[in-house]
Amino acid sequence: MRPDIVIARVIFKMIPLIIGVIIIFLSHSCISFKKITDMPAGKQTDSKTGNYWYAGYSKRSRLNYIVTFPKEYEKASVTFPLILFLHSSAERGTDIKLLVKEDNRDIISPLALKDKQFPFITISPLCPKNYGWPFLDRRLNLLLKDVTGKYRINTSKIYLTGVSMGAMGVWSLAMDHPHWFAAIAPISGIIIFPITIMKPKALKNIPIWAFHDKYDTTLAYKYEEGKVKRVIKAGGNVKYTISETGNHEIWRERYTQNPIFSTGFLELKRKNKINCIRD
Repeated sequence: MRPDIVIARVIFKMIPLIIGVIIIFLSHSCISFKKITDMPAGKQTDSKTGNYWYAGYSKRSRLNYIVTFPKEYEKASVTFPLILFLHSSAERGTDIKLLVKEDNRDIISPLALKDKQFPFITISPLCPKNYGWPFLDRRLNLLLKDVTGKYRINTSKIYLTGVSMGAMGVWSLAMDHPHWFAAIAPISGIIIFPITIMKPKALKNIPIWAFHDKYDTTLAYKYEEGKVKRVIKAGGNVKYTISETGNHEIWRERYTQNPIFSTGFLELKRKNKINCIRD
């Protein structure tokens, strides 16, 4: 029998299986990207600082998120800088409260709420179970469109940071939608194909402060180092801080001791204007 006929018959027999996989994927997607039913309702204020947070849902991106505000947000009519934070794989799922848990040192929200001098709005979206941030660039772009229309955000001062899987998302999102960001700070992330396709020239106008541990055994430094060199070669402005502790979770010190937030890094402004923020 001719080989092309054999191949055609095999493909024909696989059609029901292929259709079944597509149906399962689509149904799973519908389940994953829904508003969480037990979301905390209303304004939640920190008693010591007066900073506060809400749980939100973006209809356009279909992502749930936590948003924090400095106390001054309600008093002033000015715009505020924004930090978009992408969490690690540990927080994936449907428990939005993990993103604001006081004793969780792996996320931005508690830091923002407990610091009286913290001047930023923060947005922390929740990644559904079985997904990773590099696969959600389009949804994150839509989320940014939603929140910049809803809250008083200075769109020339939007900063992107994330840890572990979230840092992988930082690299991917910044390369796919670089027009949003004044600066990015991935911590303990990697860039691997085909999860993320390298676009080093897309990052050449975005200041980058990346962090990794040389002896990280969870997400190996070697899977990021070469890609960072490609960004630098393309004209990128990169500060690459390498520790030698053997730890993966180096962001705990970077965030709690505020070396990023206390420097001029977050005073940088995006030079190019954002076009078509809303559809």
